[in-house]
Amino acid sequence: MIEPTAAPQNISFASRNASSITLSWNPPPFEHQNGLIRSYSIIVTHISSGFQQQFTTNSGATNYTVGGLQPFMNYTFSLAAETIALGPYSLTVTI
Repeated sequence: MIEPTAAPQNISFASRNASSITLSWNPPPFEHQNGLIRSYSIIVTHISSGFQQQFTTNSGATNYTVGGLQPFMNYTFSLAAETIALGPYSLTVTI
């Protein structure tokens, strides 16, 4: 096994409340997974300050709720899948 050679696909989001967002996505295409997806890494960047946080899912789940966000502020989100190593990050999604 090696790392995935493609990023997660079709990233979408739903607002849970003023300070949290639930992200959903599809795994990389099967032929690019290169093994069992064990977790996903999510990088969240506050656009105004540039402050970044990284979150990791506990499993191959394809959704994650990010809390502690500042209401009415813009953030970017980027995801990567991990087998034994981390694959490439997706293009950023601005919310």
